Parts: sequence; C-alpha cells; structure tokens
Amino acid sequence: MGLREDVVIRVRADGQGSRIDIRSSSRYGSFDFGSNAARVRTLIDDIDDAIGRQKPEQPTAATKKAKGPPAKAPPSQPRNR
Repeated sequence: MGLREDVVIRVRADGQGSRIDIRSSSRYGSFDFGSNAARVRTLIDDIDDAIGRQKPEQPTAATKKAKGPPAKAPPSQPRNR
C-alpha cells in the first residue's frame, strides 16, 4: 500500500556481548496486517545468520604473549677472564 513505517535498532553492550533491540511501527493507522512483526523477525533472522557465518576472532600476537606463561630468562653463560 506504500504506507511509511519506522524501524528503530539499538545496539548496547551487555557483559561480554551485545544486546540488540528492534522496533518497527506504522506511521499511519492502527493495524498493519502483521507487516511490522514480519519485518522484525526477518531482520533478527538476518542478524543471526550473519553472526553464525562469522569466524572466531584470532588473538593478536600481543594478546598471545600476555596470556601465555611468563618468559624464562636464558641460563647465564660462564665468563672467561
């Protein structure tokens, strides 16, 4: 029908992850025949699919060093005098 609808997406940090809030509403009228709910469901499915396709993050060299055991000092060499 070409009626305008508003979609609001909010992403907020939540512990170690993120929380995504999505809202869709029609500007005109009080009944949308379920189009707003369908739009939100489709968007959530698309986000879930995109997250599922992501590869796990690889730790950087600095992160690997920080998380590994402390480096040992090399054994001291005898000195010749």
